[in-house]
Amino acid sequence: NKVLFSSAHQLMRTSRELVLLRFTNYLRPLREQTEISAKLIAGKIINPKNTPVFDYYLLSLLHDYPQITNAYVGDKNGNFFEVSRVGKGMFLNRRIYQTQKPRYEITQYLDKNGKVVQTSKNMVVTYDPRVRPWYKTAKEQKSAVWSDIYSFKTPPELGLTAATPIYNRAGDLQAVFGIDVTLSSFASFITNLKISDNSFVFIMDDQGSLIREKYGSSGLNNIKNLELLWAKASFTEYQKHKQELFNYKYKGKHYLAAYQEIPATGSDKWYLGIIVPAADVIGSLQHDLLRALLFACLILLLGLSIIYLFLRRIANHIVRLASEAHKITQLNFINVEHKKIYITELLHIEQAFAGMRSALKSFARYVPYNLVKKLIDKGLVAHVGGKNTQITTMFSDIHDFTALSEPMQPGMLTEFLSEYFVAMTDVVHKYQGTLDKYIGDGIMAFWGAPEEDAAHAEHACECALKSLVELEKLNASWQKEGKPKLTIRIGINSGEAIVGNVGSYDRLSYTAMGDSVNLASRLETLNKSYNTAIIVSENTYELV
Repeated sequence: NKVLFSSAHQLMRTSRELVLLRFTNYLRPLREQTEISAKLIAGKIINPKNTPVFDYYLLSLLHDYPQITNAYVGDKNGNFFEVSRVGKGMFLNRRIYQTQKPRYEITQYLDKNGKVVQTSKNMVVTYDPRVRPWYKTAKEQKSAVWSDIYSFKTPPELGLTAATPIYNRAGDLQAVFGIDVTLSSFASFITNLKISDNSFVFIMDDQGSLIREKYGSSGLNNIKNLELLWAKASFTEYQKHKQELFNYKYKGKHYLAAYQEIPATGSDKWYLGIIVPAADVIGSLQHDLLRALLFACLILLLGLSIIYLFLRRIANHIVRLASEAHKITQLNFINVEHKKIYITELLHIEQAFAGMRSALKSFARYVPYNLVKKLIDKGLVAHVGGKNTQITTMFSDIHDFTALSEPMQPGMLTEFLSEYFVAMTDVVHKYQGTLDKYIGDGIMAFWGAPEEDAAHAEHACECALKSLVELEKLNASWQKEGKPKLTIRIGINSGEAIVGNVGSYDRLSYTAMGDSVNLASRLETLNKSYNTAIIVSENTYELV
């Protein structure tokens, strides 16, 4: 019996660690996501005021993590932006503007794809995130925290929140990002953790109350009376002897119990408890003891083989994930289909990579992709400043575009102009140019920075000639579609300019400035007087 109980305790110890690991992995990603999201907002990578993009980001969190009920951010002024799960395949988007005059609240119902199904506007605002427990706790702790269990507004039930404060560079609190998990889903997850058919897994506070019993008003009091008595009796034994693994007797039957203090989820101290009738474990051990002795050597060899294969598979996954991380740092967002991962930790890492890849891919559309990639390749950190550099600057503009665009519908106009920009931008990139910006229907590009280019003038001229060729192809295609023909004017100048980052600490623009840049712009305008397509300066002419 001593050997059997010792083996049973070892089994309970292993089971307790596995259950605790699963429990931790259930909650840990939620807190980590609040920290990641807070950093993205603090770094101005995502902006809650950018409604479509930020709503899509919150919606993607709810898609990626089914245990999340609500994801939101509340700022220091009382503004609040939230996406909630309200039903199977349905979501609620709520945006409260406290700083507007008058204050108002926008509520939208979304389908699983984020499409707006219903919208309403309410001018009576009663919700203020700054007085909610999650906001106050994160503000007080000044770090990522778990709140105590409290009553949600949406949905109206009990739960707990992972929250992380957001600070500006001066260290002032700007907002708090939060993620909710309802107590019902939390308790359902715990209930499904089984060691044997008759085992009971539960969470108990330091007062000896089961979490589901303590908060039974939320509909979680569906615990068998027998299991409740088991838990009460075992916790009394635990407090008496302070042993994490022990066996005890209750009403003539033997039970095995294991306790483990779990990471704090608020001000309460929680314990993970496991109770198994001794017969469930001892009977099985007695039945298998002889078989275990006979096949010990075979199992050992088989176990070593499995461990080797398992570790090799883990190593392959880690190498692949490291490769994907490197690709993401190079702004390579190609998503490759992989075999399913059955290792929880690696699965969370891959899900985090997928979320990061998706978020960065969305935001890459709002910045000059090739320029950012060049800066990353050169290891340049984005900060305000510049340096004098010999470059060649090109300005292009569509002749009489205002008159051409007036009869067009807005949708047709943007599609028409986008097709033109795509073709012209491709030519700039083909000839190693840096696209600076779109100026209305005009384009500004330069050569010689951030990468040095000894033939910057030649490449700019080749780009200009190729642009006219590509425009002729577009005009031929547009003519068949009944669209107007475009003509463009191009000005090119070479010389010294200040090239670098200009702007504020939260928004930078990599650009070129100086007289040589202004001259290129004026040369583009001068085409109108000479009725020409391209004018280059004497500086560029001499270099070419």
